[in-house]
Amino acid sequence: MKVSLLKAEVVRQNFKISEFLRTLGGVGVHMSRESYYRKMRGETEFQRDEINGIAKVLGLNPQQVHEIFFND
Repeated sequence: MKVSLLKAEVVRQNFKISEFLRTLGGVGVHMSRESYYRKMRGETEFQRDEINGIAKVLGLNPQQVHEIFFND
């Protein structure tokens, strides 16, 4: 996962983390701040539904999703 690309996209869209997580909850992906940061540090992985929710909230196309979540 390329954490820097995900961080950059969240910032580019003017989200604060709390707002981003709240918006994810609005599309059915409920994630605590602690869980989000564990995933960003690579301690745990994002699940498929979380990736889909992030893509929806950020408006990511399939290529961007692949680049962020599946390329090392």
